[in-house]
Amino acid sequence: MSPVTNFNSISDMVALGTAYDADTLPLSLTFRNAGAMKQDALIRQKWNKLAFIAVNQYHLHVLNSKIGLHMIRKWLAAALIACSFQAFSLQDTADLEASSSHYIRDDLFIFMHTGPGRNYRILGSIEAGTPITVLARDNDAEFTQITDNEGREGWVESRFVSNTMSQAEQLPIISEKLAESQSALQTAQSENARLRQQLNDARQQVSKLTTTSEEQASEITRLTAKVDSANKDELVTWFTRGGMVAGVGILLGVMLTYLPKRKRRSSEWM
Repeated sequence: MSPVTNFNSISDMVALGTAYDADTLPLSLTFRNAGAMKQDALIRQKWNKLAFIAVNQYHLHVLNSKIGLHMIRKWLAAALIACSFQAFSLQDTADLEASSSHYIRDDLFIFMHTGPGRNYRILGSIEAGTPITVLARDNDAEFTQITDNEGREGWVESRFVSNTMSQAEQLPIISEKLAESQSALQTAQSENARLRQQLNDARQQVSKLTTTSEEQASEITRLTAKVDSANKDELVTWFTRGGMVAGVGILLGVMLTYLPKRKRRSSEWM
């Protein structure tokens, strides 16, 4: 009987995949620490169920006969690989040209194979958001040949390759832009506060000038009224004086008419 291999995470399975191909995987598998696996709860349940069925079938075949061991190995390896790929989203991928500006899609954890197909030996795993260089593409198999950031060369499914920068790569850029925007916002807020203060000062100055103008207008009105009153008083004075002069003249005229006239001498006519 083959030794029991304990898998604590996907990385353990990947490490095993680098040493064995699909035909030579261990016969009995025990999965531990399911929480460490980067799969959702549904995939973990399916995976554990398939593994449990595979182990039960293996023990059943061992107890009954030695026939079919090679087929169990193949079935178990195919089940493990198929279940691992159920966690990946099914998205259409545009035609990929050979370049270095490509990335592994976000929220994925995929395997790299030695050839354009799932039946090829697993070289290792690639985290989501890893920058890669596209070397070639097999349109029939829908696999893309890449080189990752560790210098490894292999094949991955084309649907998991994207020419859009991953969220992990975008986060520092977005954070930097956010910091710049916040700094610009603070500067604008400070400038706005300064302008508001200037506006308040200007309004206070306008209020003071308005008050002064109103006081001056009131003073002008008072002085104008005073001048008008003085003019009226002066006019009355002139009229009074004129009346007095006229009255004196009339009185003198009347008095002169009543004065006796001297008789003329006859010699004055001679």
